[in-house]
Amino acid sequence: MNDLISVIILTYNRFSLLSKTLHSVLKQTHNDFEIIIINDGSTDETGDLLDVFKDERIRLYNLKKQNNLAKLRNYGVQMSKGEFISFCDDDDLWETDKLEIQMTYLQNHDFICTNVKLIDINDIILDTHYIKFKNHLY
Repeated sequence: MNDLISVIILTYNRFSLLSKTLHSVLKQTHNDFEIIIINDGSTDETGDLLDVFKDERIRLYNLKKQNNLAKLRNYGVQMSKGEFISFCDDDDLWETDKLEIQMTYLQNHDFICTNVKLIDINDIILDTHYIKFKNHLY
């Protein structure tokens, strides 16, 4: 089985947040992933991202402004090479073992969604949200 995960990140003018997100994704304990960044016409330094992050797992697609999240996500999926797709917002911070835990879970399930910790600009946890399915907490 191909365990490659395609992490798809859409972004627009959020280079500083995206940089923090990329650092958290690149620290994953499951190393078989690619990062596909779909730049929706940013006018900040996002277009030069690969000059800062020199990692062969990152692919950047600089597009003209679309204002269509579904179209951008679909484009990311089309550009992906992985067996698995993981969508990541450009302001997300991932736990280092997120992908490893999810790959283990996928051995017995077809779909995964995760919980969330809401943080402020200083990464202080403000709230934690959990998703319930059929009276089970995941």
